Amino acid sequence: MAAHHDDDLGAAYTRSRRPVVLVWSGWFDRIDDAYAFEKQIQGWNRRKRQALINNEWHQLPALSRRSAVQRRDAEADHPDPPSR
Repeated sequence: MAAHHDDDLGAAYTRSRRPVVLVWSGWFDRIDDAYAFEKQIQGWNRRKRQALINNEWHQLPALSRRSAVQRRDAEADHPDPPSR
């Protein structure tokens, strides 16, 4: 098995970033559903992908919004104290 992983075959991107570790997987009944979900995840930002990997499902809706909307909501939750 080790010889299989030491060859120079495979995509150049993953070849230079070994070892590759599987951190999340999902089950889909249809291959086209799996492909569509993979493409959807590729469009996500790093924080949202990290929440998926960590099974932090409750964070996904908030991470789906633009960063400007997230900042606005955070400021509304924690307003600055009045200046003197």
